[in-house]
Amino acid sequence: MRVLRGSSDLNPHEMVIYRYWMVMMSLLKEGIPYEVLDNATEDEISLIMGISAAIKQKENEDIRDKEVELTNIE
Repeated sequence: MRVLRGSSDLNPHEMVIYRYWMVMMSLLKEGIPYEVLDNATEDEISLIMGISAAIKQKENEDIRDKEVELTNIE
C-alpha cells in the first residue's frame, strides 16, 4: 500500500510496470474493454483518462448541485 501513497521501495522498472497496471485496472474498472486499451497508443490512453476524469468531475458537480437544491427546498 505504500506505493499508493507515493512512498515505495520499488526500482524504476517496477514503478513503470506498477503505473501501467494502475492505469489499465482503473480504465478496465470504468468498463473500457481490454482489447481497446491494448491497441491504444499512449496518447489515446491519456485522452481516455482525461475524458473519464472530466465525466466523473461533472457527475460529482451535478450531485453537489442537487444536494444544494434539496437543502434549499427544505
